[in-house]
Amino acid sequence: MAATMSDDGRGLLVCGSRRGHGLRVWEPTTGTLQHMVLDVAVTCLAAAGSDVVVGHESGVFRISLPRG
Repeated sequence: MAATMSDDGRGLLVCGSRRGHGLRVWEPTTGTLQHMVLDVAVTCLAAAGSDVVVGHESGVFRISLPRG
């Protein structure tokens, strides 16, 4: 799980799953939950400003979080 802030100042929690091949982005203040399908199994996450760095079995990539 990684906690980060969006460009517009919303606090977000992001979690991923090796089995689920995706990310869940949760905004605690509104209860909004978004699912992002990925083509890789997530092995680790790191917050990077308004982006999340996703580690997977073949490397890493950076993804911009969805805006409200």
